[in-house]
Amino acid sequence: MILPDWYRGKLQDPAEGPEKLVPFIKAETKWDVIKSDWQKKVRPFAEKSGAKVFGTVGTCWGSVPVLRLCGEEPGRKRKGCKKIGR
Repeated sequence: MILPDWYRGKLQDPAEGPEKLVPFIKAETKWDVIKSDWQKKVRPFAEKSGAKVFGTVGTCWGSVPVLRLCGEEPGRKRKGCKKIGR
């Protein structure tokens, strides 16, 4: 199991309110950066470690990269992708 840190160690306390949380999420979760991390770091590391099949799980914001990866990863079988929540 590999758990990428898409926030790169940065934190934002949700208790400080949406006026701080929303800009943080927008700034730290750009799809082009996450996709690049997947293609250049996460997937090669997984394959080097012997991975042949990939599964992704995400909740809340984490469902966004899951759906994007399911839709954009070439040559991969998809069993299903589901976003739960709003």
